[in-house]
Amino acid sequence: MFLPFYLKSVFGVRLAPVVGLMIVILVPLNLTTVKPAHSECPPFPDVAWWNDLSHDNVRKYVGTKHGGDWDAYIEKWQRQLKFVQNVYDRGSIIVVSADKIRLKGEDILTYRENIEKRLDVIRCLARTSQKPQPATPLPQVTKDRSKSNSTAGGLTAKAVGCIKCHGNNGLSENPSVPNLAGQNDLYLIKQIKEFQKPPRKDLAPVGTIDRHSKVMGPRVKNLTDVEIWNLASFYSSRKCGPKKAQSTPPSVPDQAMACIKCHGLMGTSIFPEVPNLAGQNKNYIIRQLSAFRKTANTKNAVGEDQRYHYIMAEQARGLSDFEIVQLADFFTGLNCR
Repeated sequence: MFLPFYLKSVFGVRLAPVVGLMIVILVPLNLTTVKPAHSECPPFPDVAWWNDLSHDNVRKYVGTKHGGDWDAYIEKWQRQLKFVQNVYDRGSIIVVSADKIRLKGEDILTYRENIEKRLDVIRCLARTSQKPQPATPLPQVTKDRSKSNSTAGGLTAKAVGCIKCHGNNGLSENPSVPNLAGQNDLYLIKQIKEFQKPPRKDLAPVGTIDRHSKVMGPRVKNLTDVEIWNLASFYSSRKCGPKKAQSTPPSVPDQAMACIKCHGLMGTSIFPEVPNLAGQNKNYIIRQLSAFRKTANTKNAVGEDQRYHYIMAEQARGLSDFEIVQLADFFTGLNCR
């Protein structure tokens, strides 16, 4: 759940507790700088920690990170707008980490206005980025290959029985079983490969990651690498669930300060090998945190349904049962979209 380093994200926020206040630390957006393209869209507002945004590098980012889905990118900034408003309403402050700039009161309102302007530019770019099909289309085999991977993964999910627990489209009705829809594909691949490994012997050295399950192990044991990739492609391409009506983001518990460095402030990770937690089933999160805490001291993931991760175990070591439930409530309550 938590890595000891922090990568800059489009959301660009990190939280830290202070006596009587919540500080939001904004990390400068660090997209590759490209000269702005000629466009009828207005320029982005001048915000120091956005690092010279241009139309071209945002188009590139949306294409790379969101597969050209402008709605997803717009939603991220809409959520940030709500979050900044929430910070203002709560009387908290914002700290820009690079230059130690402190925003409060009217300064936060100015930042909110700049986010609104940024959203206007993004919406304009979304409209102008709807380009006609090129005269020379991509080879049909390339498009079919991308589609067939997910389709083949869906067939594998049925064949090995994934849908019995995780649902037809990766949304589980069992609160103790994780939703897989919209999950990061590399994370899914890593977990399946861990489930394929035989349990360690009692005296065998622990690895950086150990995970075993008496249910998952037999089901994925004989999957080929191609089948695993297809399976991950299938679930990562599913919609993560219905949108939830959220007037404001839920309050961030102190224990989540470290979590959001990797899992994202809104529970959507920027690391492809780290799971998204937004909207995940509460009982599942509680079970996994409890498992990490259990193996923190012994590093013993030999038994069935045990789990060890060299980072997560340390993060969960000192959590109380109440704090684990708090974390589960927070991430479950986030909008996965």
